[in-house]
Amino acid sequence: MPGVDPLRKTTIERAKLVRLEDETIIFSKKKRTFKDRITVENHKSRQIELTVIDHIPVAGHDDIKISDVKFSKKPSEKDYDEGIVKWELRLKPGEKKEITIEFMVTHPKNMSVWGL
Repeated sequence: MPGVDPLRKTTIERAKLVRLEDETIIFSKKKRTFKDRITVENHKSRQIELTVIDHIPVAGHDDIKISDVKFSKKPSEKDYDEGIVKWELRLKPGEKKEITIEFMVTHPKNMSVWGL
C-alpha cells in the first residue's frame, strides 16, 4: 500500500515480488514462499529520519511453520512472537532505500491459512 507524507515529502511503497506455492505430496504439506519489497524515498531538500514498521506472519497453530525469514537490511528491532519488525532509517535529500522481506510458510495441504 503506497503512502505519502506531505509534510515530510516522503513516499513509501510496498510491492509483492514473489508468491509461490509448492505442494509436497509425500508429506501432505504446502509450502508458500513470499518476498516483498518496501521502498522509501525522501523528496525533501534536507535529510530525514523515520521509522518503518512492518510485520511478518505469526503461526497461530502448531501445524503452521514460519521459516527462512530474511531481511535485506537488518531490522533495528524485531519481535517474532508478535510479528513486528522496525527499521530506523536516515535518508539524505533525494535518497531512496529498499528493504526486502522473505519468508516461507509451511502448513498441511488441507488447511486454509489466512492473512498472508
